[in-house]
Amino acid sequence: MSKLAKFGLICLFAGALSLGYQGISAIKGTDGTASDLAWVNISFGDILGENLADWANDSRSSDFGNMVAYMVFAPVYIGMFVVAGICFVIDAFRGR
Repeated sequence: MSKLAKFGLICLFAGALSLGYQGISAIKGTDGTASDLAWVNISFGDILGENLADWANDSRSSDFGNMVAYMVFAPVYIGMFVVAGICFVIDAFRGR
């Protein structure tokens, strides 16, 4: 197994942990009814701090800025799953 495939597995595992953590947090924040589910996505902006979030909001003047802001405010588990998928595809094309 190559280093890239191992990194993809680590990203896949981290995304699953993040998704599980958010699910458990949402269930713990309710009184037991499905209508009261309090799902909150954790984004890279939440993890890295308000300075990054402010910078991403200020950079929305161009298409590149919009793309960066979208990636900063996307949920962590989606980012991890995308990185894992990219690693697996690149590893498959390298074919060791």
